[in-house]
Amino acid sequence: MNAFNVIASVVIVLTATLLHFVPLWRREQLWFGVTVPVGFDKTPEARRVLHGYRIIIWAVAAVAVVLAVGAGSPRSAGIGAPFVMLAAVIAFARGRGLTAPFAVKRSGSRSAPLDDTHEGLPGGWISVVGPFAMIGATACYLWSQWARIPARFPVHWNFAGVADRWADRTPQGVGGPLVMSAVLVVVLVALGVAIVRTSPRARGGDTEAWTRRFRRATLRLMIAAAWGVTAMMCVVTLLPLWQVDDHLPSLFWILPVAVVATIVPFAVQIVRISRQPNSGSDGTPDECWKLGQIYFNPADPALMVEKRFGVGYTINMGNPTAWMILAVILAVALVATRL
Repeated sequence: MNAFNVIASVVIVLTATLLHFVPLWRREQLWFGVTVPVGFDKTPEARRVLHGYRIIIWAVAAVAVVLAVGAGSPRSAGIGAPFVMLAAVIAFARGRGLTAPFAVKRSGSRSAPLDDTHEGLPGGWISVVGPFAMIGATACYLWSQWARIPARFPVHWNFAGVADRWADRTPQGVGGPLVMSAVLVVVLVALGVAIVRTSPRARGGDTEAWTRRFRRATLRLMIAAAWGVTAMMCVVTLLPLWQVDDHLPSLFWILPVAVVATIVPFAVQIVRISRQPNSGSDGTPDECWKLGQIYFNPADPALMVEKRFGVGYTINMGNPTAWMILAVILAVALVATRL
């Protein structure tokens, strides 16, 4: 067993641990994507559904760890975590089916928010310009130091820190990480604007204040991710100027840890808000959630709606604009990978 097998096993366990708690991050009247009475989560029926979900997650995780430990190649060991995530999707759908008999119908009444205060992205234009400024400054510095960049330099390393992939000193080879981070920022900002402008403020009861807190916390997480990932990719782009050999600098591992440490407080805030009482339901019809995770409702004008599995927002696939957005994102991603 090598270092990669150990790391793959740790990732599998961490993934299973995260998925263990995900069903608890939901509005008060939602249980496995089903609208239920207040307090249903304390009933024996609800606990049985949750227990069955967790048994599936950990059983699959245990099998994945055994396979990862005995895997003969890094690629074989690396599929464990995605396998556990797929199991979570299936287990959640199963839990939704078991919860469906306890569903309650929505009253049909809706409320409109009285506060018409303009809302934008957290931090305003600075939160959007900042990552692009970092990318631009890094690109200018690389251009000024172009002669110092080796004609051929490593761009990927194995878990032992030894280079296993190289690139040439070309605009595409040197600036690839910057292009990737720029694409990521564009996607995150576009989704953030879509959440601000097209997600419901409140659909019923006294949930407007809770919805606002949840939306703002989600947007803060997205902005923090854009800044953190951009900073990391800028440092990665500058590595050819600092390296003395093909080995990965020992301090490089601090970068992803720092990015995660930056994002975690924002994620924790979202989880805390999602567990607050008096959040009600999201007001969307249960029958429009396919497998409890994919929202398809042509009658709903909202483009972005809150997820019922995990936290954050998802796209209303019944809205024609959703398919246009996905097509644009896919096209931009394909172009970026070829640069």
